Amino acid sequence: MDEGELKRSFARNRHFADRFGKLIVVGLSLDIVFLLLFAETESWKEILAGIFATAVIAVGLWVEIHFGGKAEDDALNLQQISDQKIAEADARAAEANQKAEEARLELARLACRMAPD
Repeated sequence: MDEGELKRSFARNRHFADRFGKLIVVGLSLDIVFLLLFAETESWKEILAGIFATAVIAVGLWVEIHFGGKAEDDALNLQQISDQKIAEADARAAEANQKAEEARLELARLACRMAPD
């Protein structure tokens, strides 16, 4: 895979991971609703314990999705900064190589002038 394909693959996979993570949060939220609506045989303590446990999982997953997305954004920004610095370094290296070649040619000209006939 080339760089463009990798970036597109990363973006696509990130999109799917985000969407399916949110789908899990929705499912956990529905679990809480169903506990409230259909838990006729359980005591309120059992219902509240189930709601609490499910809510903790849902909140934990949402926080993971939220901060995982922020971390991925930061990683992309850092990669862009790194790519820019590499491009700038490559440009400086090309300029230095050109100046070195010019100096080599000038040295060769001077050597020809100073050489005895």
